[in-house]
Amino acid sequence: MDISALLGGDIYSMLRDRSAKAKSRFSKERDDERALKERQTCLITAGKALGVPAEVLASLPSPEEIQARALQAQARERAARR
Repeated sequence: MDISALLGGDIYSMLRDRSAKAKSRFSKERDDERALKERQTCLITAGKALGVPAEVLASLPSPEEIQARALQAQARERAARR
């Protein structure tokens, strides 16, 4: 059997079209603000599903605070090794 006849045309053309559509689905630029909003939405949704109070979620440290704490811990670890 002829596969191109089953698929209704030129297979390579269909694959090129599919590849072009796949490339346009994903953003080439990184949007930090949008990513942060998505994380916050997921955190709220997960908190509600698990029964975590909003006050607890609000008290979580910011990404900058987490990064600063990680750097401090690394510095303490390096100092302890000396």
